Amino acid sequence: MEQKFDVIVPMTADNLPIFQLNIKWMQKNLSCRRILVIGAEKLSEPVRALGVEFIEENTLYKGLTLGKVRECLKARLGEEKRAGWYFQQFLKLAYAYQCQDEYYIVWDADTIPLHKIWHMIDDKPVFTKKEEMEPAYFQTLDVLFDGKVKRCGDFSFICENMIMHTAVMKEMLTRILENPSLQGQTFWERILSVVSDENLAQSGFSEFETYGNYVMTYYPELYRFRTLKGMRKGAEYLGMAPTQKQLLWAAKSYDTIAFERWSYHHRWVGTLCSNPVIMALFPLSLVEKAKRWISGLRG
Repeated sequence: MEQKFDVIVPMTADNLPIFQLNIKWMQKNLSCRRILVIGAEKLSEPVRALGVEFIEENTLYKGLTLGKVRECLKARLGEEKRAGWYFQQFLKLAYAYQCQDEYYIVWDADTIPLHKIWHMIDDKPVFTKKEEMEPAYFQTLDVLFDGKVKRCGDFSFICENMIMHTAVMKEMLTRILENPSLQGQTFWERILSVVSDENLAQSGFSEFETYGNYVMTYYPELYRFRTLKGMRKGAEYLGMAPTQKQLLWAAKSYDTIAFERWSYHHRWVGTLCSNPVIMALFPLSLVEKAKRWISGLRG
């Protein structure tokens, strides 16, 4: 019998249009017992209208609010522009204190699962290997655990989704809270306290990189590994309102496709990728390779 999990989706209002399209794909292709959106109160009504459960973000964990994270960053940097980026990471970690099950899944609102995505294989959870590497993440990791947790391989844990072991996550956060060399009353304050000012203004911490390397340090046999064929720049090719036909076309090349707001949509590429003849004759992966080749010639 298929094991089902809570799937949590930290979300902002900007994610709502793609999430409204995504919800049916998630229900079909993820092992969902229930989907829980974590977001600002203004999202409550439209999210619940989709038949999805909702948690107001400032109520998930005592002392963790977007306003508090903003205050922390402003006190350090004089600005708060990255507050939301750090806040959504802390929400993913903090859900461990609410979860009543052994595992929970984190999924990005803007990422559509085009095929069935299994998070358990032979009764073991799986990590998805990726290639992204950011030195600042490992600098923070080193200080958080006094050098006891290091990068474990030549790959990254940063992905659009991850299955978390609830007890291991709480154990990791307890280690952070009990480390006498860290400053702050909460786990998230302590994490921010060890990120350098330079890195704090950009990308100084990764929840997935931290958790993945922690697991591999203390529980190396707990998880298995896999790779997925993912496309991050879905918006660049299909825009922010892809049709079902386009998504089915994308599914012939990829397991997941993300529609990130920063991805620039080229009109000529969009015209090409909405042409039924092109979709019938060529896979999206080939179109992506061709565009990269053309961009390389121009650059």
